[in-house]
Amino acid sequence: MGCSTYSSDVHAARAATRAATGTPAMKHDHDVRTGKAAAAVHPLLDIKGKDRESRDSDAHPRSKSIVVMFDHTGSMGDIPALLQAELPKLMSLLVGKNYCEHPQVLFGCVGDAYDGSVAPLQVGQFESGNEMDDAFAAMLLERLGGGTNQESYELAMYYFARHAKMDCLEKRGEKGYMFIIGDEAAYPVAKRDKIESIIGDTVQADVKIKDIVAAARAKFEIFFLIPSGTSNYDDDSIRDFWVDLLGSERVIKLADPTAVCETIATTVGLMEGAIDAGDISRDLADVGASATVVAAVTSGLGDLA
Repeated sequence: MGCSTYSSDVHAARAATRAATGTPAMKHDHDVRTGKAAAAVHPLLDIKGKDRESRDSDAHPRSKSIVVMFDHTGSMGDIPALLQAELPKLMSLLVGKNYCEHPQVLFGCVGDAYDGSVAPLQVGQFESGNEMDDAFAAMLLERLGGGTNQESYELAMYYFARHAKMDCLEKRGEKGYMFIIGDEAAYPVAKRDKIESIIGDTVQADVKIKDIVAAARAKFEIFFLIPSGTSNYDDDSIRDFWVDLLGSERVIKLADPTAVCETIATTVGLMEGAIDAGDISRDLADVGASATVVAAVTSGLGDLA
């Protein structure tokens, strides 16, 4: 995976083809809702017993792994569709502005393993080209949630801590990046039975969230994004939960939910030392970001910048 190159023209052509044929960007979700497919994890996103690999190639000799996982429960509104539509801006900043020369981006989504969800963890592949769009086409957005202000983010972090195989880390000792987009807390432990049934690992006991985060942080720089318009954007207890786990500069509140892709790219650029705070507004304007998006990114990244 990750041998091709991203093109905004190809993204636009794919969108035009979908519009002409009446094919939704999130086709599997649409097919499930219209009775054309069974409610289940699509095979492309099923990770039970599988790893996800981010490897160097001739086209990308210094790959950098970037994980983007978002909450697909009902509280998250239109965030998944916004992410898919704004992919060109993400890649224009990462590659076009030299924030990250050879990004390999993986998209996936996480729900609540305790609310009857049939697809609480869906994980795509690490991709450098337009194939990353395929993850969105295969997603099932269940829009559920258990009403406890908790989702199964801990299972996602557990999975990547143990099943992400990355040349940036293994060959060069460089961590990847993980962005979790949500508006709730994680559960305090990853339950043994859920790890086994969803991920396929045999473990001896439940795994505590702080142990999971420690293992994931050994491989990734982790950030938690809370976009406005989500149910718990103004709930300080949610932010406090993630600050306790990750630190204040790693918890980003976004006043404009359409700024998610720009925030991810800018965060990587800052962490890679490719830009400084004074470059942010200029670069965002260059890729067509609105004034409200620029304000949301610069404000949200205040501590990090």
